[in-house]
Amino acid sequence: MHPIFAYARGRSTKVGVVLGWGLPLVTTRAGIRGYVWDETLQPLFNTPAELARAALARSEGRDGAQNVDATAAIARLQPSREVVADRLVRFIQSL
Repeated sequence: MHPIFAYARGRSTKVGVVLGWGLPLVTTRAGIRGYVWDETLQPLFNTPAELARAALARSEGRDGAQNVDATAAIARLQPSREVVADRLVRFIQSL
């Protein structure tokens, strides 16, 4: 569970760890800042109540394999280090 409801700067490393480990994830729009996301694979939650309900449902084991598969699919959407590095170089060169 990643209960972030305020936009901070940067990217959440907590989400990155969960994606890397392939664990089921419940989070918010603010929690995934900096990530590529597909809500048809993994929904995002807007309120603490929605997030809590989703966390409880997942802790009870409902759709466990489906949730793990969704996390893996989201992880595959993320750009590789090489892509990020290339984008950074192009950005710096454009300055």
